[in-house]
Amino acid sequence: MPFCVKCGSSHEAAASFCGNCGQALTAAAPVSPQVVPAPAPVVPPSAQTETNRALELAPLSKRILGGIIDHLMIYVCGMVLSVMTLGMGMVLTLPLFIAYEVFFMSNKDYRGTLGMKAMGLEVCDLQGNRLPPEKALIRSLMSIASGLFLFAGYFFAFFNEKQQTLHDLVAGTVVINRKD
Repeated sequence: MPFCVKCGSSHEAAASFCGNCGQALTAAAPVSPQVVPAPAPVVPPSAQTETNRALELAPLSKRILGGIIDHLMIYVCGMVLSVMTLGMGMVLTLPLFIAYEVFFMSNKDYRGTLGMKAMGLEVCDLQGNRLPPEKALIRSLMSIASGLFLFAGYFFAFFNEKQQTLHDLVAGTVVINRKD
């Protein structure tokens, strides 16, 4: 059976020329198209992301202590604001807490609140990358919801492999030990 050496298509035995490309036909084996894989991109070490590192999940005890530190700092700030604004400081505590968490969690130098940094922790996405501000905002708002109803959202950490609380699950984040 004749095959076209140019395009590899097969033809009837009586055919002299390829019906696809017009090449003279021979009885040789078909030419299989050569697929050359693309070379792997070369990424300099300075441009690599943090995703290459293994994520070491933080123990719940360190997470709790970091949260206590954060809440005490926000409480003190709220009390000072309350004295300075004739009682309005406690109203400002919730927005202050949200702004505090979003700023520090999405900041590339902190990657977690000051309480987390004091405990050697950081918050990242599931691949180990820094949180964008919108993910940090979702996590912060959901952490408030986690605290409602007898802190039920925090109990999720006891029942899943990555020790994620409700706000971690919704935002797609994990708390890991800081690698400094």
